[in-house]
Amino acid sequence: MICPKCENQYGNDVEICPICLQELISEEAFELLFLRKNNWVVVYITSEIIQATMIKDNLENEGIQAIILNEQSSNFPIPGDLSVIKIKVREEDSDKAIELIDKMINE
Repeated sequence: MICPKCENQYGNDVEICPICLQELISEEAFELLFLRKNNWVVVYITSEIIQATMIKDNLENEGIQAIILNEQSSNFPIPGDLSVIKIKVREEDSDKAIELIDKMINE
């Protein structure tokens, strides 16, 4: 659970932020809220959640806030991985994020 005002995270047993006194929301709701509030752009697309998580962690270690959008589809009854996982960052961080991602993948 996350406070939409101060962005502090709490366990599932906490309903109100003790700092801001705001009602907490789920991580998914928080990410959607941020997508609407700010100008975010896709900087990487993959089908591997592990790769997306590693890239997100590396970006955040460099001070770039990142969001993973997992758009898995089970509508197609064929074998294989049809998931589309996007990594988004704020538009002002996109050039630096793309440069860091390219460096990570090429090393």
